Amino acid sequence: MIFRKKEPSLEVIIGAESSIKGDLTSKGIVRMDGTIEGSIDADWLIVGETGAVKGDVTLRGMVTNGKIEGNIKSKETVEVKSKGVVEGDIDADWIMIGEAALVKGDVALRAIIVNGKIEGNIKSKEIVKIKSKGIVEGDIYTPKLAISEGAIFEGRSCMQKTIDADNKDVLPFERKAKNFL
Repeated sequence: MIFRKKEPSLEVIIGAESSIKGDLTSKGIVRMDGTIEGSIDADWLIVGETGAVKGDVTLRGMVTNGKIEGNIKSKETVEVKSKGVVEGDIDADWIMIGEAALVKGDVALRAIIVNGKIEGNIKSKEIVKIKSKGIVEGDIYTPKLAISEGAIFEGRSCMQKTIDADNKDVLPFERKAKNFL
């Protein structure tokens, strides 16, 4: 008998004409085309163009082409497609911001590719890539920054990483703040 890792299955579908008030928890994949006013804790979340979430989201990964009003905490990946809007902070390993997508909030991650617009600060452990149609209005803290011709970046950039006594990554502005406490 061959043992396979059980992959998450599509467990919850919220149709375009449906709305929920309250929190949603699922160990599988949640497909949202309707609206939810409450937090979501799931393995994966797919938000369609008509989907909207008003609350915090905690998951392994997500793809959105709808609207999220709340913070996103993802263990792996967040993809904001071209019609997607996120109004809140994102903390993930990897983020892809599609062309014409909008993120209004701070972003903390390992790596990011920006094709749309971010209105907020970016803290990346590895790299930030702003593609030709990408716009970033905020500060960027990363060891590597790639800006394509045609991209717009309004803010400060810090491409230096330091290590504190506990061997944790600390950005220079964070080190200065600790000295004042």
